[in-house]
Amino acid sequence: MLAALIAVNVWKEFPFAMIMMLAGLQTVPDQLHRAAMVDGAGPWQRFWHVTVPHLRSVTVVTVLLLLVANLNSFTIPFIMTGGGPAGASEIWITHIYQIAFGRIRFGLASAYSVILFMVMMTLGWFYVRALTGQRERGQG
Repeated sequence: MLAALIAVNVWKEFPFAMIMMLAGLQTVPDQLHRAAMVDGAGPWQRFWHVTVPHLRSVTVVTVLLLLVANLNSFTIPFIMTGGGPAGASEIWITHIYQIAFGRIRFGLASAYSVILFMVMMTLGWFYVRALTGQRERGQG
C-alpha cells in the first residue's frame, strides 16, 4: 500500500520538480560550458563540475518545497488507504486525523499538530534562508 502511495505522489509532484530543474538548467551560463570544453573537460566532467554546482540552490529549494508539501499531503493517503491496512500506510497527518476524529482525543491530536507546525516552521526557516542566501550571494 505504501508503495502505491509513493508512486501516486511521485506522479503528482514530478512535473513541479522537473520544471524547477529546467529553470535551474536554463540559468547555467554557456560561457562556463565553453570554457570547460576548451580546458578539455568531457560531457560528464562538464555536468558534474559546471552544471551540478549551479543546480545546488534550485535543488535545495525544490527539496524543501516538496518536503513541506508531502508533510501536508492529506487527501491522497486518506482517500486511497485511510492509513490502513492496520496503519501500514499511515503518515503523520493521517495519524493526527485518526487520533482527533477516530479516537476523539483532541488534546493529543492538537499536541501532535503543534509538533508538526514546529517542524514546518523549521523547514520554512531553511527555505527562507536558502532564498535569501541565494540573493546575498548574487549581489555580493
